[in-house]
Amino acid sequence: MDASRTGHLGAAFVMHDADLDALNRLLKDFGDDIEYTITGKDGISLTFTEVNKLRAFENPRKKRIVKFSARVVNREPSRRAYLSLDSHWTQNVYVNIEGSQNMTTKLNEGISTWLDGMRPWYWWLARGNPLTFSILILLTCSLVFLNSWWGYRSGLRSSKPEEFLLPPLVTGGSFWLVAMGLMKGFPAGVFAIGQGKRRHDLSDRLRWLAVIGFPVSIIASVIAAVIYG
Repeated sequence: MDASRTGHLGAAFVMHDADLDALNRLLKDFGDDIEYTITGKDGISLTFTEVNKLRAFENPRKKRIVKFSARVVNREPSRRAYLSLDSHWTQNVYVNIEGSQNMTTKLNEGISTWLDGMRPWYWWLARGNPLTFSILILLTCSLVFLNSWWGYRSGLRSSKPEEFLLPPLVTGGSFWLVAMGLMKGFPAGVFAIGQGKRRHDLSDRLRWLAVIGFPVSIIASVIAAVIYG
């Protein structure tokens, strides 16, 4: 009985050399001909038929990998699969598998396990949605604006427009900066191959510093306010 599995997934990942080897073993069990394609920051795509040559790619900063795909085909019996990963925040993983029910299920479960193994510690921060952030920013700014406007209408605040327009603008700007910081600092997809591993290790230390430093600074501010308030 033939089966297929097609769809997008949202999965935060950090891909290392060992993950390439693990994927290669999965695909070898599924089909004969395997082809890997990477697309760099410069827009140039490179294709490899051997995983060792892909691992040898230096992945320099200006040509760093932004998209990865794997295609495997088996002729007898006929089956095929396609997998792509990129660094977008939403639906950054695409899977298309066609073959017997047993082989399709086996590969699909193998890919799911493989993705779970690449999940970074900050996955809960990397799974945000830009649309969700935009709605939250708009909603928060609206609430702050309404609060300021009601204060102005009830005579509790000044009639100067800037005095009730400034709070929502400041709030919206702050939320926007936080959203951009999360998208840049906690990417959904990282290709830590070649030079990318050094970049990832450095960024990871900065991420730990930000995650630990932020609550520490808040606690310190509260303690200082209590002591000197």
